[in-house]
Amino acid sequence: MTTTITTRDMGLAPSPTRLAAALLSTLTLTLTASACYQGRLDAVPGADDAPVGNDGDPEDTSDAEDDDAQELDIECGPHSSPLRRLTQTQYINTVEALFPGWDLSEVASMMPADATAHGFENAAAMQVPSPALIEGYQRAALAVTRSVFADAPTAAQTLGQAIPATREDALTLGRATIEGYGPRMFRRPMTDDERERYVALFQSTFEDTGNHDDDFIVALAVALQAMMQAPAFLYIIEHGEGEAQAEPGEVIPLTSWEVASRLSYLLWDSMPDDVLFAAAEDDALRTSAQLQAQVRRMLEAPPARAAVRGFHRQWLGFDDLLDETKDAATHPQWSQDLLDAAYEQLGRFVEAAIFDGEGTVAALLTSHEIPVDARLATLLGASVSGEGWETIALPPEQRRGVLTLPGFLAAQAHPVDPSPVLRGVFIRDRILCAPLPPPPDEVDAIPPADDPSETRTNRDRYEQHSIDPECAGCHSLIDGIGFPFEHYDAIGAFRTEDRGVPIDASGELVAAGDADGAVDGPMELIDRLAGSTTVQHCVATQWFRYAFAREAEADGPDTCTTDDLQTALAESGGDIRELLVQIAVSDGFRQRRIPID
Repeated sequence: MTTTITTRDMGLAPSPTRLAAALLSTLTLTLTASACYQGRLDAVPGADDAPVGNDGDPEDTSDAEDDDAQELDIECGPHSSPLRRLTQTQYINTVEALFPGWDLSEVASMMPADATAHGFENAAAMQVPSPALIEGYQRAALAVTRSVFADAPTAAQTLGQAIPATREDALTLGRATIEGYGPRMFRRPMTDDERERYVALFQSTFEDTGNHDDDFIVALAVALQAMMQAPAFLYIIEHGEGEAQAEPGEVIPLTSWEVASRLSYLLWDSMPDDVLFAAAEDDALRTSAQLQAQVRRMLEAPPARAAVRGFHRQWLGFDDLLDETKDAATHPQWSQDLLDAAYEQLGRFVEAAIFDGEGTVAALLTSHEIPVDARLATLLGASVSGEGWETIALPPEQRRGVLTLPGFLAAQAHPVDPSPVLRGVFIRDRILCAPLPPPPDEVDAIPPADDPSETRTNRDRYEQHSIDPECAGCHSLIDGIGFPFEHYDAIGAFRTEDRGVPIDASGELVAAGDADGAVDGPMELIDRLAGSTTVQHCVATQWFRYAFAREAEADGPDTCTTDDLQTALAESGGDIRELLVQIAVSDGFRQRRIPID
């Protein structure tokens, strides 16, 4: 792949010869670094969603491996750790933490979107490298350095000192800058080889130039670009202590540096801060007490709010709303402005419920303290005093919890009418962890016609659709969850009638664990879900998937971890913050198992 960087890209005017040499060095260094991980990266599976070990090879989930595990007496404990790449969000947060004061959010548009599993963008099994991704990271590194080191004044602002006046001082500052940024970028101490390679790149770029400000800036920018494309920056790489001497199946502890990264990307979606780095340097991330103290400290910091909000955005499909269109004749109130407000409301509600409220699964599903602004007030039948956001108590018989917010309801609906199927399938999959298999190929999965002139109610049309014996089996598991939401139309407005007919919002949960049974209306359904152990177990499972970037292995080493998380969540009354503490102190979070070949 050929990449061209112009002086306009850099915001500078170096000589063509010098820049060409710098580019060759950068790409050579990047490819050399990547070659160390060729086996790991090329082997990451794609569509088959196979779990990935820390060596990047798909883990054998055959009976033969299960037999090997039994021979080695592997019953409970840590699993092998998948090699995982920073998500777009984590990448942006990390570069903004490295270069504070610079808004680098536009860099995300230069990389392909993250593939997801169960909605989660950090799923290791979905992180398949591609030429487009590699080129995206090259463009992103250029964009960051172009912004941060555009000229002497901005470079001086970033470095916190004037650009050196002499060649000798420039070489000294270049080395010091690389040595200062390296451990933070790689989230661990640099090796001697790494340090000297990047210093050599800086010096070789600088050595044939005169003593000009832009010569120093370009040389430093090129070295940092190479560091930003190194696997140690782009990936969360975990070896553990004593990996070289460990036997297959053996459990080894992660280093404090590796635990620090796990904590920071779980709780903050970003790199460790100075406090966490200091704890790693002191090897003070070993005991449960040390980890609990760090988690509780980190949960009090603003980045935790954004990260927990981000987890719920992925888990509960908030982004499904972003491309939603509605029939203008049926829903003239719908607009981009209303969509934006509904999307923002989802995040604000989650943040308030977890950090300002009880912080429980029940609060997430049942709180009627709802953030509202003027754009949403009419839709919700509320009044607000100004243009900003206010938290108000809406009628509890109409609005309680995240599943009754317009953003969720509009995302799981069609342009004209609501969809009990979309809503029912989503809740089965994401709230109950009881997904359905795809329908057989011969089954017509097209929903009833979405026609504004239709005289039958929306429920009547879906009930007719599911009378077919080929469809009824699955729809008996879906529609009974979706029908109670018929009180909400396709944009999430509350209604009592559909086409002049009183709403029938009765339903039934089937094959939903302890949530099984008949319900009448959305509030009975929500209360059933909020009090369900099945739902609490599912929430713990979703957090496991997110924290470990993979699926839990059924009846394998993960069993103890998932059981402990479910127990901890139940004993805390469903407190999600305490669940995060339990994740951090679990053996699975601070240890790894050497893969079995």
